[in-house]
Amino acid sequence: MRTFLAPLALFASVVTAQAQFTNATLPSLSTTDGASIVPDTAETNWASSALANYSTSGSFVTPSAGGMDAWGHTWSTTAPDFGSLNSAGGTVREIFLGAGNDSFTPAVGYTYLTSPYSVGNSYTLAHLSDDSYAPSTFAFGDIADISLAPGWGTAFDLWVDTTHGVYTIFNPANSQTSAGATAQVLWTNSPLLISTWIPAESAFEDVETWIGSLIETPATGGPSEEFRFAVQGFEVQGEPLRTTPVPEASTYGLLGALALGSLVVKRKLRR
Repeated sequence: MRTFLAPLALFASVVTAQAQFTNATLPSLSTTDGASIVPDTAETNWASSALANYSTSGSFVTPSAGGMDAWGHTWSTTAPDFGSLNSAGGTVREIFLGAGNDSFTPAVGYTYLTSPYSVGNSYTLAHLSDDSYAPSTFAFGDIADISLAPGWGTAFDLWVDTTHGVYTIFNPANSQTSAGATAQVLWTNSPLLISTWIPAESAFEDVETWIGSLIETPATGGPSEEFRFAVQGFEVQGEPLRTTPVPEASTYGLLGALALGSLVVKRKLRR
């Protein structure tokens, strides 16, 4: 896990003059980068997974920093760290879960160089309020797989554009908002293990999946808006990224030997 980084001075100077995208300034469609939004399929089947608890149809309550949700997950401002993909590259998967209000229809995308305003290095996945800008919608469980070349893992970020500014998801300190709202990005403290089809293994496997929430609150005191999503990481070979080390086989053997030795000692003491 990583904590949020301070904004770059250059980024701050750029976005001060442009706190929100317009259709004319939205980055190129992600399809030009080889990424697109793919509908949920039987291979993912998120509707029968724990992700459904965090959909708009689930009994989801807007999280708070340090608070625990109904499924036992504590939330914080600490984002998942995909920096380990930096050396060899890999894939970051965004899973769309929905918006807390039907009127909240932002544009969403990603950037390879921290700033969403970086021309040629930022892309738009969808513009949800403009039917003329395809794709213009997404549904629960839709995914977008974004490839990272070596060296791109540490600067990569997802972004969400609303009427009040552009929010960077992994590093919110790089967001730029107007005076009309404040925002917070929260994450589950620990990942959910979601059964996911892994083509590299031709099998389902539990994949570490973080739930994220962008909560925007108008300065007028009106109701907060919310954009919900989940993220997964995959190594360049297609293996799921693991932040919790899995013991080697030899380690399991050692643990078993220790357990057996402890049992023998206990029996001798009883005699």
